Amino acid sequence: MKWITAVLALLLLHQPAWAQDSEARAREIIDEAARRTAGFQDFTANLTMTIRDADGAGRDHEMQVQVLEVPEDGQRTLLIFDRANVRGMMILTITNRDGRRRQYVYLPSTRSTREVATSRQSESFMGSDFTYRDMGAQDFHGYTYEYLGEETVGQVSCHKLERRPTDDGSGYDHQVVWLDTEAYRVLRVDYFDGANELLKTLELDGYQQYAGRHWRPDRMVMTDSRSGKSTTLAWSEYSFENGLTTADFDPRRLGRPR
Repeated sequence: MKWITAVLALLLLHQPAWAQDSEARAREIIDEAARRTAGFQDFTANLTMTIRDADGAGRDHEMQVQVLEVPEDGQRTLLIFDRANVRGMMILTITNRDGRRRQYVYLPSTRSTREVATSRQSESFMGSDFTYRDMGAQDFHGYTYEYLGEETVGQVSCHKLERRPTDDGSGYDHQVVWLDTEAYRVLRVDYFDGANELLKTLELDGYQQYAGRHWRPDRMVMTDSRSGKSTTLAWSEYSFENGLTTADFDPRRLGRPR
């Protein structure tokens, strides 16, 4: 039995060292990406979501976006719809630092707010290729990470990481993420199911820097690898440090004059 114990000790000594190195390297990258993303306080932007069928036919939804950074407690994201048929509809996402999310939908037709069940957050958002959960903050918390090496996206050198959600509400088994090695911006995310089948790919481009330090994309495209459908999020008119507070993201106040 002693020799078995010794062999197991050697395995535990060497195998975890590789795994720990990979995890530690991934954590260094994610911590740096989170550090560079933090500190924006709040921002607003206009957003046009274009949903395209496999044959190219599309339809648009226009929204205003408000995002609040809550130190040590995550982010708040509020989507306010502008189109006539859904004008005034609001979707609030409260994202905690541990990755847990609560979502609320305000319907102007009934002047009521309801919470979106966790089990429904992985459903399609407005018939798009994004889920309700995808439309919340693109945060780095709530995952375990493994470093896969460096790889180029287009002509850009990137860190390549695999991440797995720590909760059951994401709708994905794991994701592969590419962040550029210079500014730690997310350029691509592949989403997989439990059978390691590629479900969707998210591509982000047109990054611009605001206030000298905040990088944000102009375009995000989510493509369903099975159906060929795609959804584009076109961002414009970013504005930072507008004085938003947690009161602006209170579920009980949705739909009230702001």
